[in-house]
Amino acid sequence: MLKVKSVRTVGFVGNDDLLIKELTCPFAKTKQGNCFYYKSALYRVENVDDACVRVVVFSAVELYCGFEKLLEMCENPKSVVYITDCKRARKMGVSIDKKRLCYMLGCPVVFDRGYLVTGINRLLAAIHIVSDTPSYYTALENPSIARRRVLSIKLGFIHKIKRICMKIFGINK
Repeated sequence: MLKVKSVRTVGFVGNDDLLIKELTCPFAKTKQGNCFYYKSALYRVENVDDACVRVVVFSAVELYCGFEKLLEMCENPKSVVYITDCKRARKMGVSIDKKRLCYMLGCPVVFDRGYLVTGINRLLAAIHIVSDTPSYYTALENPSIARRRVLSIKLGFIHKIKRICMKIFGINK
């Protein structure tokens, strides 16, 4: 007997045009232009307010200044955050702690891996988990992690030498 699974809906928020095109590309020429499959489950892209799962696409470069905006976008209990521009943020010296960010947002966070497919596969797996479970809760062993900062800026080599010299010679700014 053929088992028919229900259609799950996904809504995208943010700069998502390329991501939607990449997910729905095989079905673009057929009548199912806004659908994609993952683990034999059919997903349909719909309006954000009507969708079961909300995917928030956010740039890692804008994360430092726009963290409140990201918090507002993730108010839906069934959300998945997809962070893009990770390489550019790393070159700028911004590092993101994924576990702390998951804990603060209360939803799974997936990093874009550039041209590698692993980022898209992890995003699809997170969408599948969130759509299957009644409520997603990020479980961490140490809840005190939330008190620490999610973002940190790495100092360059010259700044590190300058700080060491200031400590050695006892110079305070």
